[in-house]
Amino acid sequence: MTDRVDNEQVSQRHDRTISDQVNAVQPVLAHVPQNAVEIGKVPSHPDLTEKVDPAEAVLNPGCDVSLNPTETLETGLQSGSKPEIAVPEIAMPGLMIGEPYGQSSDSGIPVGLFAYWHRVVTLLGVVLFLGALTVWEQHLIPDRPAKPVITLATPAPAATPPDPRLVSALLRTKSVLDKRNARDFTALWDPNGLVVAAYSGGIPETGYTVSDVPAFATNVLTDARLSMLGWRLDNRGRVIVLTDGWHTRPLRLSANSTLELTPLVALVFQVKEADWALRWFLIDATGLLTQQARSIAWQPIPTQ
Repeated sequence: MTDRVDNEQVSQRHDRTISDQVNAVQPVLAHVPQNAVEIGKVPSHPDLTEKVDPAEAVLNPGCDVSLNPTETLETGLQSGSKPEIAVPEIAMPGLMIGEPYGQSSDSGIPVGLFAYWHRVVTLLGVVLFLGALTVWEQHLIPDRPAKPVITLATPAPAATPPDPRLVSALLRTKSVLDKRNARDFTALWDPNGLVVAAYSGGIPETGYTVSDVPAFATNVLTDARLSMLGWRLDNRGRVIVLTDGWHTRPLRLSANSTLELTPLVALVFQVKEADWALRWFLIDATGLLTQQARSIAWQPIPTQ
């Protein structure tokens, strides 16, 4: 009997507590204004064109509700109503709902071997092509000084043409130098041999006479790009031919004699048995030949 009474008292107390809680909340909800801003909506700024009663503004400064509920503002809305502002949705291209940021849907697809290395292979091919192009261009650039400045004489209208034998010898020499043929170059030499010396402003009386003709001809013609610049007669009737394009290298003439081959060389011809033969090979060791190329008038090389 006592247990039943206690249970009924506990139940009555529990019901009384719930009713008190409901009655306590209801008066609060009853005083909530109808135009209250809902949670999640951004309130708009008050319209400055709306007319507000000064008395109402003094009594209730925070209230912007008009006394006339039917009054319509210039925007087309009733006084006291708030326009709803739509919240834009933020779209992330390439992402799907539930997918972590920074991971694409195709991250698990394997990449092929060619697709992975094709950029590296392409760049490597470009580098190799540019390197080959640079090496090829380097071979085209001559590693010798530029051609010296030479003064060519203008032949007079009534000038006597040169000896036909001399013209033939000059044309034959030009052809041999263009072809860089060692055997034909040796055929131009004087039967007494070729004298090698340094040019000292004139034709020397002495010098080194070449003993091994084929070896010397092959040595001086290797890597040479030869051209004939002009010719002139000396005071003894010999012909000095100015040539350029010899490859710089040391010439070992004897055990104790070595000359440095220069790009500019004078070939001296003299008449031998009714023909012109090459007798002197003069190297521009002191630079006097280069100076005379500018200061002395040279005859142009005949073309035919």
